Amino acid sequence: WVHLERLLRHGILRQCQSQWNTPLLPVKKEDGSYRPVQDLRLVNQAVETLHPNVPNPYTLLSLIPPTACYFTVLDLKDAFFCCRLAEESQPLFAFQWTDPGTGTRVQYTWTRLPQGFKNSPTLFGVALASDLSSFPTSPRRVLMQYVDDLLLACSDESTCMEATKDLLNHLAEAGYRVSKKKAQICQPTVKYLGFDISHQRRTLREER
Repeated sequence: WVHLERLLRHGILRQCQSQWNTPLLPVKKEDGSYRPVQDLRLVNQAVETLHPNVPNPYTLLSLIPPTACYFTVLDLKDAFFCCRLAEESQPLFAFQWTDPGTGTRVQYTWTRLPQGFKNSPTLFGVALASDLSSFPTSPRRVLMQYVDDLLLACSDESTCMEATKDLLNHLAEAGYRVSKKKAQICQPTVKYLGFDISHQRRTLREER
């Protein structure tokens, strides 16, 4: 309930009355806590699939300049929740919640892109790419995007630090939040898309 309460408080969920209703299942997280995950399989079957625009990781990584020596990797926090869901689409994603304290049943739906919806990665990727299109780059500071995972490849440490500050400000102004826990800031070697990335080297990680 704490998780749902937080989403309601931030306006990511709202009460509704909808003819649609899909199950809400508890999924265990790495820290042992649980988070509710919606089973959207029936919705996904009923909705037309958008053609994904996600680049091939190998193709994307081949674009890293050979001069790049310092890197920053940023992972966006609650990425899909940065994108508003059209009001007419919101009833499709309704679910029912029973308050364990009172036994009262309430129906909620999402106001932002929900996790588990098959088109969320594509829709989010397009929105983020549009927001990043105005970020200034050069041969000395190259920005790459794979859904919500961002890589800055820079020629030296000072350029990387400046580009990282610029990117963090750019993302904040556009309404995105960065995961501090997953951030890798101005490092000669970083983990990205299952690879160890360093100067003129890309090594596939064993746990990939």
